[in-house]
Amino acid sequence: MNAATPSIHALRIAVDGTIRHLALPATAADQLTALHTAIGCHTIDVVRLTVHLDMWLVDESTLVDPPAVNKAATILVHHFGYYSRLCFGTAVLTGGTDRHGDLLPLSTNVTDHIRTLLAPYIHQPHQDA
Repeated sequence: MNAATPSIHALRIAVDGTIRHLALPATAADQLTALHTAIGCHTIDVVRLTVHLDMWLVDESTLVDPPAVNKAATILVHHFGYYSRLCFGTAVLTGGTDRHGDLLPLSTNVTDHIRTLLAPYIHQPHQDA
C-alpha cells in the first residue's frame, strides 16, 4: 500500500518469531483478502484475546499437514488464557472489530505491550519493514 491508501495498523508474527508492522486495507471488503495473503492460506480462524486484540491464523482444522508451530503466537495466546491452544504458521494481530465487524487497528499501547511481552522469545527488527 502506498502512503495515500488508507490502512490500519496490524502486526504479523512469522514462524521464526519476527514481528513486523503490517498495513491492512481500511476498507472491509479488502480486509479478508489481505489477511489470507498475509497468513498464506485460504481459510483462517480468529482468536479473540481481548476486546482490543484479535489473532488471525490458519484454520488448522482444514489442513492435512499443518505448518510449523508459531512459538511466539502460542506464547501470546497462552498469556491470555488459551492454555491448550497451539498456533500454526503466520499470525496477524489486529485491534479487534467495530460494531459492524470491520477490523480495527492495533493501538500503540497494545503494540508496545505485545512487543514487550514477547521480547525474550522473539526476533524484533529495529525498524519495521
